[in-house]
Amino acid sequence: MVKVNSIDVLAPAKTNLHLAVGPKRDDNFHDLQSIFARISLFDEIHIDIYESDKREIILKGLESIKLSSEDTMTKAARLWSDKTNTYDKIVISIKKKYSIRGWSRWWF
Repeated sequence: MVKVNSIDVLAPAKTNLHLAVGPKRDDNFHDLQSIFARISLFDEIHIDIYESDKREIILKGLESIKLSSEDTMTKAARLWSDKTNTYDKIVISIKKKYSIRGWSRWWF
């Protein structure tokens, strides 16, 4: 398998100062109102793309969090694959630089 591309990005963290969830809409989603502030913490995201004869999306680094097959990272990778008509193997590795539980204990 040949690696055709890779990218590293930082995903900035934020804290919600206010979050209001409206009633469920006809599409089963809710309108949200949010006020948030960026904080000086980041997760590291590394993406490798390999040539492959079938589409495969692998998400690493969040094994301790129960995710559905419709998590945001997998959706984005599938959408990119659909829009570019590529069926490569995409490996997304996420390194959490902070703990949500640890952060909230420190914050409050």
